[in-house]
Amino acid sequence: MSTNERLARAVSGSRLVEYDEQTDLVYVWNGSLTVNIYNLNGEPLDVFTFGLSDGKGVTVEYAERAIQERMEEDRGETDE
Repeated sequence: MSTNERLARAVSGSRLVEYDEQTDLVYVWNGSLTVNIYNLNGEPLDVFTFGLSDGKGVTVEYAERAIQERMEEDRGETDE
């Protein structure tokens, strides 16, 4: 499978995709409580969970905030 095909499959059907130019990472949210993180070759690197334990009330805006916070963490911009 080519790089383009891997990346296309990674983002296919997603509700939100964010690309971070500083880290060259792609964050993909499919509407659940998890976000998958891929490199530009479409290879999965990590996954993280956010939101409410029952999954209700997770909005695109909530997912955007969670992804932005993780991007900052991945760039080393947090105090943790």
